[in-house]
Amino acid sequence: MAKNGKKSALQKAASKKLAGIGPAAPSAEQVAHMMLHAEERGEVSRVRLEDGSWGWARARQDGKTEVMRPTPEMLEYLSRWEAGAAHPTH
Repeated sequence: MAKNGKKSALQKAASKKLAGIGPAAPSAEQVAHMMLHAEERGEVSRVRLEDGSWGWARARQDGKTEVMRPTPEMLEYLSRWEAGAAHPTH
């Protein structure tokens, strides 16, 4: 740090660059794949939602139920796999 306690432009740029390094968010295909196997293991179940759609429900550690709605892209992958297409390898 500079003598005045502020970061130099180079330090700011390095900090910003380092903040962006890390695991990328999983893709829709990866999430759908994880949830498909979580269903098979009984860790989540599909529940009907008020609007007629469905979501994956799971119990949290605090006893509450958490529901995750699949995105249209996730639904596309799921329908392919349910129709018999091979899903990603492990």
